[in-house]
Parts: sequence; C-alpha cells; structure tokens
Amino acid sequence: MVHARRHRANTSSHNAFFVASPDDGGCSSSSPPAVPNLLHRVWIGGCPAVSELVSMLAATLLLAPDQIVYHVLSTLPSECLVQRAALPPLNVSACWAGLGVRFHRINVSDASAPFVRDALGASMARTLHDAGRSFSRVILADFARVYALLEHGGYYTDSDVFVTSANLTRWRRCPFVMSGNTGDAYDVAAGERGLRAVEARDGVVGAGTSGLLNCGALVAAPRTPFGAAWLHEMRSPLRSGKPRYSGHGWGDVGMALNLCSHWPHTYAEHHPGSLLGTPALRIAPWTLPRCHAWSNSSAGLAAIRKLPQQHRACAATAAEWRAQLDRIAARDGTHALHFANRGSRSRAQQQTTLQWALDHAVAQAGGDGALTAGQRGCVGLAREWLGVSSSV
Repeated sequence: MVHARRHRANTSSHNAFFVASPDDGGCSSSSPPAVPNLLHRVWIGGCPAVSELVSMLAATLLLAPDQIVYHVLSTLPSECLVQRAALPPLNVSACWAGLGVRFHRINVSDASAPFVRDALGASMARTLHDAGRSFSRVILADFARVYALLEHGGYYTDSDVFVTSANLTRWRRCPFVMSGNTGDAYDVAAGERGLRAVEARDGVVGAGTSGLLNCGALVAAPRTPFGAAWLHEMRSPLRSGKPRYSGHGWGDVGMALNLCSHWPHTYAEHHPGSLLGTPALRIAPWTLPRCHAWSNSSAGLAAIRKLPQQHRACAATAAEWRAQLDRIAARDGTHALHFANRGSRSRAQQQTTLQWALDHAVAQAGGDGALTAGQRGCVGLAREWLGVSSSV
C-alpha cells in the first residue's frame, strides 16, 4: 500500500525497531521459534486470481509450512475452475486439495462464529454486511489477517507479495515482524556502470507512505500484545461513533494507510521489542535504473530517498526485468518482494513478475524433481494459467 506523500526512511536510533536481521532485533536464537509454522492466506471474493496462486506457491515452496489455511468467504464456490477456450478447465480446487489446504469460511451474518463475535463485533459485522460498499471486502480481509495471526500465529503475505528466500524462516524467532514500506538503494542502483560507491552505501529508500512499516507481509507469534492492540485499533472507528480519519472515515484511504503503516510505526516507537520491521521484506522497484535521467549519475543516485515510479518513461524487455529481479533476489538481505500499487505497473511487467516469481521459487526449492506430487500439480497448473491468462 503506497501513497504519494513523501517519507524519508532511515534506520537511525529513532527507528531502532527497523532492522535488517533477527539478530539486529534482539530475537533469541537459543529457544524454539516463537512463531508456528503456519501459512495464512486471505482471499475475500470469488475464486482467486493467478497472482494469488503464484504468491501462495512461492510461500509454500520456500517456507515449507506445516499447514496452509485459507480464510475465505462462506460463498466461495466449492470448486474453482479456470475456463479456457477449446481446452479443459484448470481446477484450482484440486491444487488446494493436493497441498492439504484447510479452509476457514467467513460468514459475517453468523453472530455466533468466533471471528464475527471476537474480531468484528456486532457493529462491525453489520457495517461489513453491505457488500455493495466498495471497501467492505478490503477491510474484512484486514480483520481476517490480524485475527488469524492473533489467534494462531504464523506467516501471512498479500497476493502481490512473493517470498524469495527460505531465510525468511529466521524471523520466526521474533514475536511480530512487519514488512517494510521501503525499498533499497541497491534495487535501484546496483549493477549500473560506475556506481560502486552507491552500491556500498546500501541505503533504505522510502516508498512514499508515512511510516516505515507495511502490512503486506507479516510473521507473528500468537497472542502478542501488538496483535491485540492492532485489532483493538481496527475496531475503534465505530466505537467512537464518528469517523476518526480524513474523508469518509471507515473505509477511507487515509484510515487504511494509518492502520497498515502509520499506526504500527507509532506503536513500535513507543513499545520497544514488541514489533519489528525489516527491509528484508520490502517494496520492489517499479522500473530499471537506466529508465531515468539520473541513472548515470553517482551523485544523483546517492541522494535517492524515494523509489521512482516513472516506469512508463522507457520500455524494459521481459529479459531485462527478470535479470533485475534475479539480481535483487540473490542478495542475502532479500527475503520477499512486495509489488505494491499493481495498477501503476505495466501489464507486461506484472506478467513477467509472476512467471519469474514462480520459476524462482521452484529453483530455490531444488527444481521440479524436489517437489511433492501436490506441489508439482499446483506449479503445473500455475504455469498453464500464466500461459493463457490475459490478466493478472
């Protein structure tokens, strides 16, 4: 989630909660992991898009969770099929079955359900019951992710977040970790001729939103103080009886940015050790370094504080974009990439990114031969879907 407002990110002592590794965050390596090896997925709507399938597979292959739990609406079809002209449909439900996915079906009309009773409350359930309100499903997905981690703990990633390294599992030693609302100077500068000084700088650069944190990727132990406080904050707009944020209050973009970035950032500052953020889980760049006038200026790149978004300024081939992603993912400090603001990215870039994310995860997992039968079935389905899909 990215906004136009500029924010200069840094890792000064004022932001001591924003760390590059679990060791930097003081997470103990001598005790068992605090975070259960569970992967939570949230999809509020009809059958998922191909981007959700690829994101889920990347997390599954690299994190090797003991269980995958999908939090979905009670109205999700019992069988999800991808229709293809002159070809048999692709059965996404068979893929889920092959992975042993467990489903938690959400019905906001069922006041006795623990999620409705304990997470939403009666007032919030009534508000979200109106499916005609455009924000309802987005907010419901936010509640689902926070409640799932509060109750059970585990991993969560949005459908536009792709795990790139099994080293993400190291963060299980920490009580609660959020992805960064930042990129990295390397992602913009590394590999360009004459920029070794910039490469050595290894600076964090902002994605434009107030606050260093982003809720696109989360790693959490169950029943943490931050998780409980976060859920309480999410419910507070209706308890107050009036909008607490600019615009239209509940569902307003300002509120969503506050809950996903600014409020957690403020909480982390005032509760040391309760919440960490990391650039290891970060926003992916929008474009190639050569697409900018300042790309040949070491001084210009050294001064970067905000990720550039002018990807339409020049065309990048699929091979160039894949090479850029390979370079970024090869770094020890990259554990997941968040392709935020999908609408500002070209269709060709989105398609190439999904193909790359799937190929990269399979390769990191040891290749097709190292996968289970269920994993191979899902990977094959995703490859076929990407080959025929006109949208991502």
